[in-house]
Amino acid sequence: MNSRIVYTARSEKKKTGSRRRALARFGAVLVFFGVVTGIVMMLGAEQFQVKTVSFSGLKILSAEELKTKIFQEISGAYVWLFPKRSIFLVRASVLGDALQKEFPRLRTVAVGRKFPAALAVAVEERELWAILCNDANTPENAEDITCVYIDETGFAFEEAPYSIGSLILKIRTDFPEVRVGEQALAPEIAQSIRLLETRIGETGLRVWRYEFLKQVPSEIRVETDEGFALIFLREDDFANTFRVLKTVLEQEIKEKRKDLEYIDLRFGNKVFFKMR
Repeated sequence: MNSRIVYTARSEKKKTGSRRRALARFGAVLVFFGVVTGIVMMLGAEQFQVKTVSFSGLKILSAEELKTKIFQEISGAYVWLFPKRSIFLVRASVLGDALQKEFPRLRTVAVGRKFPAALAVAVEERELWAILCNDANTPENAEDITCVYIDETGFAFEEAPYSIGSLILKIRTDFPEVRVGEQALAPEIAQSIRLLETRIGETGLRVWRYEFLKQVPSEIRVETDEGFALIFLREDDFANTFRVLKTVLEQEIKEKRKDLEYIDLRFGNKVFFKMR
C-alpha cells in the first residue's frame, strides 16, 4: 500500500503569515513616520510660534531689552528641524538663566507659556542697598578702583560711579577685584552691616561709610558723618556693644565728640577711644 504526505497546505499558511507580518511592519512604519511628520508640522506651525512676550514686576529694566534677549535665545532650530520659537519647545528654566546672566539686576525670573503663541515673564528686580568700592588703602584718583551697586545680600548687579558723597551707603573694601554679576560681599557680612546700620541709627549717629577688609575679616569699621570712627567685631553681641557705646558717648566723651578720632568697641565692656 502506497502513502504520501502533502505539505502544500502548510506551506500556503506560512506564506500567508509572512505576508501579514510584513504588512503589519510596513503599516507600523507608516504610522511612525506619520506621527513624526505630524509632530514636525505641529512644532513648525506658525500659530504655535512665540510672537508676544508680556512682563510683570519690572521697575528699572526695559521690557524691550528683555524681549530682544528672549527672541535672540529662541531663534534658530534644534537639529536644523525643530524651531526653538515653538511654544512647545521653549525651555523656561534655560531662558530664565539666560536673562539673569544678561541682566544681573534680576533676582528671580519665572517664564510661563500662554498658548498658543505667547510667553508671560514674571520677574523680581534687586533693590539698591549700597555702593561697594575696592578703594581701601588706595588713592582716590587711582584708575583701578571699581565700584558696584549691591543689594542687601551683597550681590553686585551693576557698575557704579566712584563718589565721595553720602546720599547712598558706602562700603570700602580692599578686594583685589570686584565684578558685576557676582557675590561682591558675603551674605553674612552684608547681614552684619545691615544690623549695624539699624543699631547705629538708633543712637542718633549717621554713618558715612563702612569699611570691611580681607586683611582683618573679623572687624567692621564705621565712619560717621561727625568725623570719628567706630570699630566693631563682626560677630559681636551688638546689643551689649551699643549699650556700652551709649554710656561712653553720654558719660565720658560728652561735648568732646568734635575732637574724637575713634572708639574701639572690640573688647566687650572695655572701650578704648582716641582724641585728635
